[in-house]
Amino acid sequence: MMSARQPIVLNALTSSLRSFRWITVLLFAVYLLSAVTIIQPGEVAMILRFGKLAGATRDARIHKPGLLFAWPYPIDRVIRVPIKEEVEVLIQDLWKPLADSGPALDTIDPLQEGYCLTGDQNILQTRMVAKYRIDDPIAYALFLRDPQLLVHDAVMAATSETIAGWRVEDVFRLRDDRLQRNLSTLVQETAQVKLNDVSSGIILSSVEFKEIHPPRHLRAEFERAQSARVEKETRRREAEGFAASQIPQAEAERNRLIKEALANATILKARATAEVSVFQTLHQEYRRDPTSTRERIYREATQQIMAQIGKRFLLPAQRSSHSVRIVVSESDGAP
Repeated sequence: MMSARQPIVLNALTSSLRSFRWITVLLFAVYLLSAVTIIQPGEVAMILRFGKLAGATRDARIHKPGLLFAWPYPIDRVIRVPIKEEVEVLIQDLWKPLADSGPALDTIDPLQEGYCLTGDQNILQTRMVAKYRIDDPIAYALFLRDPQLLVHDAVMAATSETIAGWRVEDVFRLRDDRLQRNLSTLVQETAQVKLNDVSSGIILSSVEFKEIHPPRHLRAEFERAQSARVEKETRRREAEGFAASQIPQAEAERNRLIKEALANATILKARATAEVSVFQTLHQEYRRDPTSTRERIYREATQQIMAQIGKRFLLPAQRSSHSVRIVVSESDGAP
């Protein structure tokens, strides 16, 4: 009877071993296929094999979207990096809301309220938003512990450094979009240099200033100063507009007077030249025959004078020292 049971036990054991072997093969196949993954669009992946980056070249290390075959854990570990994603980082360590209900103190506690200094030693507070994307997935995934904290610190340091080179009135002119873009660009470039120095693999897309204002206890003084600046700018533009309207008229009047003066000078010069020519001719004649020339000049002058007189009366001589008396009246006939 024992001999009859042994084949049954052996057959059962053999069947169990055969089933276990297939189950083991199946589990091993599932284990191998568990490392097969799909890289989504907008992502890249890297494989760490026993803690070391797999691949001889950069292209071999960075795997693009699609199927990725790797050894299962703990041999390989797949790291996904969203290179197309743009991440926002809010930076408000240099800011405190104006509407804050805290006590109205005349000092600032740097542990409770952040601020930055301008080049002329004025205090400003600002709030920003920085946006970045991943440029080097290897450096980003393997060498950075907290990318957002790194971007936060780099932009905040760049902001403090940039504003320290500006005057407070220039900063408050940032209500002008062109100047605001100028400051944002300077901060972005400075922060990018800092990120490149540590090989972060991060590219800043933009730095946007959400708010810039003075401390709460100096708000009224800054607003009055800003109003004065606006008034000065308004008066300056009005003066420039008035000058722009008056200068062309003044230039036209100047040109007219210059033309009139030149024309008058030409006439006077021509007249003087003619008179000089006449005088020279008379002088030459006078040198040749003084008596005749003097008599002719006298007669011509007398004729010119008589031609200008309206009426002439010749009276007979009276018993006096004069032989003839001439009485001249005006053209209206009055004696």
